[in-house]
Amino acid sequence: RKVAAAGRQLEETTRDARTTAKLKARFALDPELKTREIDIDTDDGRVTLKGRGGSHEEVARAIRMAVEEDDVLEVISTLQVSASGATADELTPPPVHRAPPTATPRP
Repeated sequence: RKVAAAGRQLEETTRDARTTAKLKARFALDPELKTREIDIDTDDGRVTLKGRGGSHEEVARAIRMAVEEDDVLEVISTLQVSASGATADELTPPPVHRAPPTATPRP
């Protein structure tokens, strides 16, 4: 029994390592994700993504790619959109519109 359990553990560990390697390769080949620092960890078929994406679309893309991978049971993401990936328009607060002052009549 111990040998069978050890064999299953080795198979799961190998599968997890393969999944992580495949995802790292896919991210490295993706024109947008290859410049991002995304940490990928796989444990018992559960993929955890950590790091930053340049946009909400990039974060969604990374999650989708992980979900589509074989042998993935669950994807846990703590990916955040980095401010450096935002455009200047997204970082500039909208202008504040104030009503012009009105004269108050004196009695």
